[in-house]
Amino acid sequence: MSYIKSCTKCGQNISLREMAHGQWVAFDPNTDKPHKHGKGSRKKASANRRSKHIKREVPVTNDGFSTNQLFIVCVVLAVLVYLFFVR
Repeated sequence: MSYIKSCTKCGQNISLREMAHGQWVAFDPNTDKPHKHGKGSRKKASANRRSKHIKREVPVTNDGFSTNQLFIVCVVLAVLVYLFFVR
């Protein structure tokens, strides 16, 4: 059995849970972490939420082309050379 109430010492919400031998233990709500007075026990931001703020750089060669652009140019040139010289 468990219930949520405010801690009498620090005022944060806690989840009181009854253990097998009848003791009541305070946990931070919706977690399995034991409650510690005055500690900020907020959940950490998820990885998806944090990654939205990261600016990713596109790999660039020395001449200013990105790696994907360089690959596409090479493929187009190979096709043109094939069509021009092999036929």
